[in-house]
This record gives sequence, structure tokens and C-alpha cells, in this order.
Amino acid sequence: MDESLINDYVRFRQASGKSWIKHKRALNVFGEWLAAKDLSLSQLTPQHVNAYLCCRKSSGVPRSMVDEAYYTLRVFLRYALSKGLLTRNPAEDVSLSWLSIPGGFNAYQGGLRKILSLPKCMRKYRFPLFAPYWESYLGRVMEQGYSNRTISLILFHNLRFHRYVVCKKVRHLSQITPKLLTAFLRRRGAQFQEERGYPLKVKYLQNIQACVGGFLTYAFAQMNRPFYKPKSRPDSQVLPNKLLAGYLDFCGDHRGLSATTKTHYHATLLQLRSFLRRRGVHGIEGVTAADLDAFCFRGSKSMGASSLNALLCALRSFFRYLYLEGKTASNLAGKLMTTCRFRDALRPKYLPWNKVQQLLAGVDRNTSVGKRDYAILALLAHHGIRAGEAARLKLSDIDWEEPCMLLRERKNGSTIRLPLSEHAKKALQDYLSVRPNSRLEQIFLTEVAPLRPLGDSLRGVARTHLCRRFGRTIAHRGSHVLRHSFAKALLDRGGALHEIALLLGQESLSSALIYTRIATEDLREVSNNYADLLTGIIDNRLPQPEPCPAKLLGRAAVPIISQPRRYYKRHSSQLP
Repeated sequence: MDESLINDYVRFRQASGKSWIKHKRALNVFGEWLAAKDLSLSQLTPQHVNAYLCCRKSSGVPRSMVDEAYYTLRVFLRYALSKGLLTRNPAEDVSLSWLSIPGGFNAYQGGLRKILSLPKCMRKYRFPLFAPYWESYLGRVMEQGYSNRTISLILFHNLRFHRYVVCKKVRHLSQITPKLLTAFLRRRGAQFQEERGYPLKVKYLQNIQACVGGFLTYAFAQMNRPFYKPKSRPDSQVLPNKLLAGYLDFCGDHRGLSATTKTHYHATLLQLRSFLRRRGVHGIEGVTAADLDAFCFRGSKSMGASSLNALLCALRSFFRYLYLEGKTASNLAGKLMTTCRFRDALRPKYLPWNKVQQLLAGVDRNTSVGKRDYAILALLAHHGIRAGEAARLKLSDIDWEEPCMLLRERKNGSTIRLPLSEHAKKALQDYLSVRPNSRLEQIFLTEVAPLRPLGDSLRGVARTHLCRRFGRTIAHRGSHVLRHSFAKALLDRGGALHEIALLLGQESLSSALIYTRIATEDLREVSNNYADLLTGIIDNRLPQPEPCPAKLLGRAAVPIISQPRRYYKRHSSQLP
């Protein structure tokens, strides 16, 4: 920078009767910095001004000297602008409160810039004590789809809490504890009582706690520390936590069970542990078959046959493991008998295809929720996939050009690529056009913040629409009824059993044989033909008993076939 320009500015200050000594000293330092950076005055940008002030701050000078350098530079550049040496004053867009950001406010691209528009508001809500997790937390809140009103409440309540902890002389985020948050809530309630004359409602205090506690939980998780200490589940002598953890590892490593199944087994064993503790059992060796029968009988009052069998399956697996590990002297798994269910008496519950079409037509597709629900029902009805498979579908699993979809980790452990029907394709495209913007890979998300995959609640979508459309007119209102309806429709159109088993992801063909019990037209045709054939065989081929006198006719003389299978086997040589 030309020294004559500084001298002219100093003479201008002297003529105006203003102080000039500090200004000249500060401008000389600034000139040396420009020379070191090989910059001219015309090349100066707000980023350069911010970098100069950061350099002054990092040199160890007092904050007052940094403020003086900033003020001097603003006035000097305004003078240079009036002389026509600059087109704009680059110091006007620089603020001392943004010196911690490389490049200053113009280079700042944090979460507050997406929420607020004025630099003054952004400075207000940039909490130094909450750095560096505050900005990333706000970005995460926006990604989860929270409304602007909720984000405003988060900013407001965290502002109050930040002022409170600063007054308490907290110097680092890690020093904040749940007790400090509780004290803040108590003080906030007392202030409200003093200002308004009536107490603050509990739900509003809970709202404040959620707004502040949400950030603190996130920030401490980034530091690999829990903010709220997890509630320690009391251990038990009957089924210790170490024993349960070893069993669950065994299920995953040696039995290959999924995480969902292990979660179900763990929940069942926790219920058993509570039951045995109330029953007075003090050790695993003291568990008897009578205890297990009492536990199963207690659960059978509110369970169906399939749920009770699942309970018994978990118990048998666990006590078989205990016997193999030598924890128990006898194998109690052999004493747990499943409920009596006749396999041939089970019939899949399905809907006629015209009712499936009525279900799809009854979905209101004018809203984003309706479009999502319609896409779910279209996938379940037109492809017969399980609800869990639909919930795990990702955006990358859909190939729109072919079109087809990739189903990963089906129940039989296979991964298959299935063609996507035109109906389901249009339903998915319609939903993806209004799907909330999120980095989540799963297709189906919740519509209410926080955005997350639907998961197991996807089953509730099918149940809700089935109940809304048909009410109590159908016996089964779960999502699986659409899977059985799809299989029945394939069977009616002449589909082979092995093809149905492949589409449904069934490993054994015997699992698909259950659908032959609901093929009523085919069964009626077979039964009619078999009855006619059997009548002709019995009338024409089987030997007739010799006539006997009337006095010999008695109950003992009448030929009775008590075991027809053995009878026909004995006379099989006389049948064609």
C-alpha cells in the first residue's frame, strides 16, 4: 500500500480535529501485512480483511487492539472509497464476531445460514460453548423434517440455556450435567410463575427439556459419552445377563438367526426371568418343568396358537443350549410340548382379487401419506412380498429401466431380482415424487418428524386400510392376507407350485402346498371325478359276499369294513 495514501489520510484526520496517532500506527501494520501477502489496495476483499484481523488476533494482542484495528480499517477504507480508489468498502461485510470462521461471514455455510437470513440473528444463535456440535445438530434437525416452528423453539430454548450455563461459569460443554439442566428447568418455571402469576404447565416444561436435551444427547454422543446415564437393568441369579448374552451370541454365530429373532428370544427370556423371580426360583438349576408350564399357561390366555408356539420355540432353544453347555443336569426342552395343531386343517386366509382391487381403489392418493400407503399396498398385493421385505427396500434396489427390484435377505436367506409390475412401478414413482428429502436409503419413510424408516410399523399401514375398508367383515386383517391373496390369484391363473414358491421366497415346496387347500374349484373337480371313479371300482370290481339264510343274518354275519385302507390293500390284486 502506498505510504503517501496513509499520509494523506493522517492529514485528513488532523484537519478534521480527530485522533490520528493510533490510526497511523494501525495502518502501518496493515501496510506491512499487505506487502507480505503481495496484495494491493484495489485487490482487497472481505476475506482478506477477515484474514488480517484473524492474524492480529492470533498474534496475542489484546482484544481492544483487534477492535481498534478493525475500526481504523473501516474508516480508512471508507476514505479510500471516497477518493475513488475502491469500488466498494470490503470492511463493511466483516464482523469481529465471525473471526472464528475461516473467511468470515461470507465464507460461513453452517446450519444457521439455512435457517436465518440476517447476520445479526446468526451471531445471536452461534453459541461458542456448544461448538463444534451445534451447527451439525441443526443440520441434522433439518434433515429429519422438523417444521420451522419447532426449529425456532429449539433455537430459543437453547439460547436461554446457553446464557444460563455461561452465568454458572461453565467453560466447556462436557461440564454440563443432567442436574444442571434440571436446575435450569426449575428456574425457568419459577420465572414464569413470577411473571405470569400462575405456574407453567408440565407439558411445556417437558417441551423445553426435549429441545435442550435433544442437543445435549446428540453432542455427548459425538463425544462417545452418554448425557443421561443408561438405566442399569438389575441382574438376576436365575438368568444372569452374562448367560443371556452368551446365548444370543450362540444364536447368531451357530444358528444363524436374524437380529429380529434374537430380539424376540431376548424379550421372551426377560419375561421368563421376571416370572421365575416372582415365583421364588433362586437359580437356574432350580427351574422345573412345572415352572415352565405355569409360565406358558400364563401366556396362553392372551396368545393364539402360533404365538404360543413361537414362545415355546424360544424356550426349547434356550434350555437345549443350557443342557449342551452343562448349565442344567436334565434337558427341559424335551418336556416342552407344542400346542396341538393339525397341519392339514390350516388354510391360508386370503381375499378375492376383486376385494384386493377395492382395497387399492379406496386409498386416497391426494396426499403424500396416501401415495405412500398406496405404493406399499400395491407392492404387497401385486408381488406378494412380506412386509419386512418391503420395509427394507432401498432406492438403489429399484431398476427403473428393466424394470425390476432386488429383494435382499429374504426369510429363506436368498437374494432375488424380481420383475416390477407396471402397477407397482407407477405407484412407486408417484410416491417418490413427494417423498421427503432425506439421506436415508430406505424407500418408505415416516411423514412426521423425525424422519426414519417405517420398519415394523409398515405392517400397521396394511392393517389400517384393511380395517378402514372392510371392518369386521373379514377375519384376518394383517398384511400377510395380501400375500396369500397374491398366491391364490397366481394359482387361479394356472401358476405352478414351484413358480409360486420362487416368487414368494419359500425354500421348501411343501410350504407352497398349503395354497392347494384354497384352490376350491380344482379341489371340487378332483373330488367329483374321484367319487365317480371310486363308486365304479367298488360296484364292479370288489368281491360281493355270498348270500346267507335269513336266520343266519345277524350283526356278526354282516361284513363290516372297519379299516378300509387295509381292506383295499388286501384286495389290490383284484383292482385294475
